[in-house]
Amino acid sequence: MHHTDDVSAATYNYPHFVPEAFEPMMRFESSPALGSKLPSFPLWRATDRREDQLSALLKEHLYTVVELGSFT
Repeated sequence: MHHTDDVSAATYNYPHFVPEAFEPMMRFESSPALGSKLPSFPLWRATDRREDQLSALLKEHLYTVVELGSFT
């Protein structure tokens, strides 16, 4: 099974929850190691939908909880 670097919406929104559909996107070996610095990326604030960078948000507070994942 191969891994793709670019996951399209059609690929991500697979029609059936079967391993053949989601396993190609599971790239745990490519994830940052536990305790390593999280790379910055664009995100949208829940309060006002304003686009920002994770790095900018992390600078605003001493402690920040970041929850990553799919909400399905």
